Amino acid sequence: MTWVETGLWGADISYYQVGGQPGVDAGKDIDWRTVKEADVKFVIIRTGDRTWHDPMMERFVAGALRQELEVNTYHYLRFNLTPSRQVETVLRRLERARAEGLDRAARFWPDVEDPEPYNGDRVLWLEQFLAQMEANDITLGIYSGPGYWRSQMGNTTKFKQYPFWGAQYPFQDAWGNGRVPSLAELAQVQRYSVGGWGKDWSIWQYSSIGQVPGI
Repeated sequence: MTWVETGLWGADISYYQVGGQPGVDAGKDIDWRTVKEADVKFVIIRTGDRTWHDPMMERFVAGALRQELEVNTYHYLRFNLTPSRQVETVLRRLERARAEGLDRAARFWPDVEDPEPYNGDRVLWLEQFLAQMEANDITLGIYSGPGYWRSQMGNTTKFKQYPFWGAQYPFQDAWGNGRVPSLAELAQVQRYSVGGWGKDWSIWQYSSIGQVPGI
């Protein structure tokens, strides 16, 4: 993926990148020096999903920071938990990341794409979650996909004050088949308009099948 405004390259990372499993340290690490040499400038590291933690988070944060990469974090949110329960989990994980050197001002990106049925108001849930995170001085963005935001979040414009990290894979089908586009090809692609951001995304996740040297 890339920062849209600057063209800087980055990657989002979880235990999947080293063959890990929920709650189990894979005993492996990423070759962070090689990652940096590949001109990657930032990484967004998963803290967890639901109330469980990504077991590789601390190792990944420490390794990326040793190579002076910019580090942000994300957490896969689940609407069937209360906002306060989800906040409690995330804050615990962020404290662990800070113990490894994560900057207190580093941006946290709630991952808003939960496919499970939910009878409540997803927009209200997210409002409450973000308000509680801000009360704890967490710098925030929002991750989602255009299709999900339109179908499950009503294409709401309520959150336009936060930077948007959007997933749109123009050279892949719904099953992940396809290829990673070149820069020239990306330049010809129009991003979808989403909520209050329109096409003004801060980060564009343009592929889910790309490979980064060292990962």
